[in-house]
Amino acid sequence: MISGKNVQCDEVDTEGKLLYWDSLGVPRDYVEGMQGWASYEMISYEQSILDGYFGVLTHHFKLITGRHPKPLREVFLENKAVWENIPSPG
Repeated sequence: MISGKNVQCDEVDTEGKLLYWDSLGVPRDYVEGMQGWASYEMISYEQSILDGYFGVLTHHFKLITGRHPKPLREVFLENKAVWENIPSPG
């Protein structure tokens, strides 16, 4: 545990996510000129992650930055002080 805080994750199905975004006023479909994403776009983005489309490793990070990418765990550990300052809910 990096943050020192317990994190509870609840699985939510697609309809539950759509209802949540509806409650926030997020449109389900893109509206010309809108800022941000529509609900259906977020669902398809998540599905593409689950389908492995973001699992492709390339050399682009090094090409752009001149350095190798770090594992996410290492980034979290380097920024642990930030996590420690976030108050626990409740």
